[in-house]
Amino acid sequence: MVEIAEVRHAGGNLRLGRAVGRVALNVLKNPLIIAILAGIAFRVTGLPLDGLPRILIDGVSDTAIPLALISLGMSLHRYGIRGNVLPAIVIGSVKLALLPLVVFALATLFQLSPLATAVAVVAAACPTGANAYLLAHRFQTGLALTANAITLTTAVSLLTLGFWLSFFE
Repeated sequence: MVEIAEVRHAGGNLRLGRAVGRVALNVLKNPLIIAILAGIAFRVTGLPLDGLPRILIDGVSDTAIPLALISLGMSLHRYGIRGNVLPAIVIGSVKLALLPLVVFALATLFQLSPLATAVAVVAAACPTGANAYLLAHRFQTGLALTANAITLTTAVSLLTLGFWLSFFE
């Protein structure tokens, strides 16, 4: 969708094959995807991860989420909770209310175990993650909206996650 929007914004003609190729290339160049694929490849080898490499990877992983949240928090000073508030509320409502209900309905339909259902629904009920902001930053669009959605869903998820966790007690 972003590729299509970029082509239209530039006033160019959309060529589906070219757009798909650009998307594939961008996905393969994405550091998150590279890290996931590298992790899968390493896991498949069955090699142990010990010593200094383990210490380094643990150090990076222990700081990644807090640093992402700090950078997001720092950007909020730039955007604040103003403008795009109504769209952020709509996005947050879909994310925190509708998505967990849909996941619960699907888990029930497919007769997942109670534990699998609880895990899937609670995961769906989590607030919008920092990756949404990273993607918005990458494409330089929707930064304020994304920052607002993350902030609002994080605050409201204290209530909605509490509801879902007590629902599955």
